[in-house]
Amino acid sequence: MQQLATRLGIKDDRKMDLSSFYIHFPRVLERGEFESFLHAFSKSYLGRDDFAQIRLPLSLPRPTDLLSVQGRKTEQAAFSLLEDRYAKEAEGLRYITEGNASAAEAAFTDHVFDSLENRAPSSLRSNKNYLIVCNTLFRKATEAAGVHPYYLNEISRKFAIRIENMQELPQNYSFRRDMIHQYCNLVQSHRSGDQSELISRVNNYIDANLDGDLSLQFIANYYSVNKSYLSTRFKKEMGQTLSSYILDRRLDRAIYLLNIDAGSIQEIAVACGIPDLSYFTKLFHREKKMTPSQYRKIIRSS
Repeated sequence: MQQLATRLGIKDDRKMDLSSFYIHFPRVLERGEFESFLHAFSKSYLGRDDFAQIRLPLSLPRPTDLLSVQGRKTEQAAFSLLEDRYAKEAEGLRYITEGNASAAEAAFTDHVFDSLENRAPSSLRSNKNYLIVCNTLFRKATEAAGVHPYYLNEISRKFAIRIENMQELPQNYSFRRDMIHQYCNLVQSHRSGDQSELISRVNNYIDANLDGDLSLQFIANYYSVNKSYLSTRFKKEMGQTLSSYILDRRLDRAIYLLNIDAGSIQEIAVACGIPDLSYFTKLFHREKKMTPSQYRKIIRSS
């Protein structure tokens, strides 16, 4: 294999990959499938899709015969580690779907995740790729809980940007922990499994239009239902009136924007559907026991 790699002009840092691939390559019965693979492999690694066919003597040892006893033990340990890792991953994702952050965190901090291999030229890129995979898996687990894609897109996009903007090797544990907790919080606050289709759609509409008209009459007209029926149904399913829910969501949005947005307090108030700055400040103070400016100052100093 080494002689063949040298003859084909394969670089030294790729020879080990090729040897490892050959040893673990399963038998392919269809000649056409194998030739298609070789064309793709040659084009990706050699920059061309032509290759020479070399007939090897039948007396060559099988790939499995080349593995020493110690090698087989190492391979068995690797198989066992992968099985444990996938089992823990499935367990952690199940906890995220349930909104159980502490249990999910425990699953993903298991020792089986301590020695993840580098699959990119640099450790930074490899760690970024790992966190991108986590972001995708956590998003799908949250979606399985019935969370609307509107919320998933916002948080997933935020994490994707943070990951790509990393300039130094990230602390996988702390970053992954942050993702787990935020996705679980999303499950706890936005799961729609116990809601009727109408109320679920109303909630999604509210969160997508916090800066617009969210009066009972407007929403009832939008969904072509009687406003008294909507009011009664909403309180029964959500445990609070429509107006109090909208106010809570607007203040939640204000807190979120104060954490990430550099805009003025007035701009944030408008974005939350409460354009009267004095009224916005009064409502915020009632909720957080401080003004929006005081809250922002604390956040920036922490």
